[in-house]
Amino acid sequence: MPKKKTEHLKTLVAVVLDESGSMYNIADETRGTFNQYFDDIERTDAETLVTVAEFSGRSVTDKVRFLCKSTNVKDMPYLDENNYRPGGDTPLLDAIGETIRAVENEKVDRFLLVILTDGFENASKEFTKDSIQKLIKEKEATDKWTVVYLGAGLDNIRREQQWLAASSLGFGVGSFRAPDATPGAFAGGLNALRGSTISYLSSTEKATTNFFQPEEDETEESEGLWTPDKVKTKS
Repeated sequence: MPKKKTEHLKTLVAVVLDESGSMYNIADETRGTFNQYFDDIERTDAETLVTVAEFSGRSVTDKVRFLCKSTNVKDMPYLDENNYRPGGDTPLLDAIGETIRAVENEKVDRFLLVILTDGFENASKEFTKDSIQKLIKEKEATDKWTVVYLGAGLDNIRREQQWLAASSLGFGVGSFRAPDATPGAFAGGLNALRGSTISYLSSTEKATTNFFQPEEDETEESEGLWTPDKVKTKS
């Protein structure tokens, strides 16, 4: 279990949020779930800074759009039907790269980067799989970055494909989960993210590759949370 806080650590939480067309059927749940997520962050640590990057091919010239950048969680805007409107393709790698570059120079003690997608890379122009893998490794080597990947899917086959995509970028078992991407189940499947984030913000850990707790998986499994089995945790 994480050690309890003995001093305050300034934290920046950056969310890379899929806004491509495949998220359309769970758009309402996505808005509600993430608004609740940020409310939970505020209740846990009201000094947390938040960055939210939405990505899709809705706009040819603006595929990665920032809802907010390094904004105090108390002041960030909620997701609504005007600022979160799924459509278009999936420039996932560019979104990850641009988000890291946007926040990496902030004067904070630790960074939590959360990636959520239900699709697969098909539209990036600036970053490649190799360059993103290298960039994430560089950040994790500072012992100030925790990077987690939520690969939502409609069934276990799709979620296993998400795991293969995430692991190809260097993610390990402790930093990957796959919530159900069907309406009515998606919000419940993201409970592991909320619980682990609260534990992280309440701890003295600056970085971890075991962000998700096994005991949480057991309680959330019936709510649409898939986890990879019989694979080695990233060293």
